[in-house]
Amino acid sequence: MHRAAADAIRNPPDLALIAHVPAATLRRAIPITLEKLGPFTEPEPSEGATIELASGRYVVVIFGLVTERLYVHAANPDGVAAVADFLRESKIGEASIEWLDPRFSAVTAAAAQQLTPVRT
Repeated sequence: MHRAAADAIRNPPDLALIAHVPAATLRRAIPITLEKLGPFTEPEPSEGATIELASGRYVVVIFGLVTERLYVHAANPDGVAAVADFLRESKIGEASIEWLDPRFSAVTAAAAQQLTPVRT
């Protein structure tokens, strides 16, 4: 997992997953520095990045600094696989997931079940 150019995703990404992740856990799960986002781009102070996964797939992550919510966006046609790859690489546990887009749930739910929750 490493930072990618902001325009690396060619198709507009869809919100695929929301998870509640404490900041310390996030720093361990995503070992790259997230950039502060402009004050009018998100409803709360946030950081984010486009990430290239080991598989070569991309996700966009946005982390709300107040709510500690992690928003993961992925683009089709391989968005389901990208979210599953992200969950495997970051080791964000299933217990952290608050919402999963039904279009993404079949594969990502299986990937999430294979994970051990990250302890904070």
